[in-house]
Amino acid sequence: MKFKAGKKFFLLSSLLAYSAVASIYAGPGAGVSVGMSRTIEDHSQRESEGYEINTEGMPISGELFWAFGSETGLDAGVRGGLKQHIETVSPPDSLASFADISIDTTPFSVFARANLPYFFAEASGGIHFADIRYVTDSDDLSGEQRGLTAGLAMGPRMTFIERLVVRAAFSANLFQIDDIGLGSPVTLLTLGLSLSGAWRF
Repeated sequence: MKFKAGKKFFLLSSLLAYSAVASIYAGPGAGVSVGMSRTIEDHSQRESEGYEINTEGMPISGELFWAFGSETGLDAGVRGGLKQHIETVSPPDSLASFADISIDTTPFSVFARANLPYFFAEASGGIHFADIRYVTDSDDLSGEQRGLTAGLAMGPRMTFIERLVVRAAFSANLFQIDDIGLGSPVTLLTLGLSLSGAWRF
């Protein structure tokens, strides 16, 4: 009886130890993400004047992170993106007084991501490098800027073969831009959907 009890205790202890190790798994990972975004800004007045407005973008980024936990836990890492279109405002040829605006940016950020078995939520913050064209009928204020960026994302997640994590996300991101002739700094909001895959080493 003592032998059987000891064997059961050993098996139970081994199972608990394995569960504990799985829950405190820590290791590196890398991932990529591609999505679609739209800048939320009121251009109704310019549209009534005949301007062509394009606020759609396709953000593509890569990330390196450290995972704390397996199915549940926290990821912390860094992310860098390719140049992303924010908006283009093109005037009609008929306007004598106009503003021709185009904004693209390249973001870099740090992030923290909380994971549940089938859901995640993430917050990020960093800097972005904006390439701005701002041409009026009387001046050219085009140039490059560096500003702050911050974002939130959440959505479903699935894990395959214990290493591959696939996520679908709804995200909101803010991009701060200094005065480019509008009289004050502006903060642009983009909303987007994305699909990402990450491999935990």
